[in-house]
Amino acid sequence: MGEIKDPIEAEAKAKAFIFEKHKSTRKVFFSKTSRQENAWLMEGQLWFRRFFFTTKKSFKLQLNARTGEVTFYEESTARGKRE
Repeated sequence: MGEIKDPIEAEAKAKAFIFEKHKSTRKVFFSKTSRQENAWLMEGQLWFRRFFFTTKKSFKLQLNARTGEVTFYEESTARGKRE
């Protein structure tokens, strides 16, 4: 696979990573997507089912633009607790 030059393709890779991490993901929203040198930086929110409730978390993700590999991922709850 070649270099990721398009933000839509970068977001698609990020979504695939998130859906793989959380099988019960309902929705992913990107609030910020930017490119810096050889990396795509993304921030947003995700909603997923946990038992009978829907849980919302914020995330930060860094994607290597050359390989498409996720090099950094961090989640935080609405209270700011990092996981």
